[in-house]
Amino acid sequence: MAETDTTLLSTSGIADLLGVSASTVRKWADTKVDFPAPCAGLTKRTRRWNKAAIVAWRDRRAAEVQRNPAATVAGKQDSTAPSSDE
Repeated sequence: MAETDTTLLSTSGIADLLGVSASTVRKWADTKVDFPAPCAGLTKRTRRWNKAAIVAWRDRRAAEVQRNPAATVAGKQDSTAPSSDE
């Protein structure tokens, strides 16, 4: 049986994983309907997300950008997609 990753990430942990700022993660969490819901937290500042859900979201978004090159502007990904150059 395959093990499930139960690692929880904070906003800054997600930012490190995706190569973006913590404020970008907060913006995505608050505005993107497809961003995973936190699995734990008492307030906006103490939210935690399942790492596997974040990785799956990142991979889906990357695949969407590859399928739809119009989602890029001047060779840079749309700000709604995670990018290592942010």
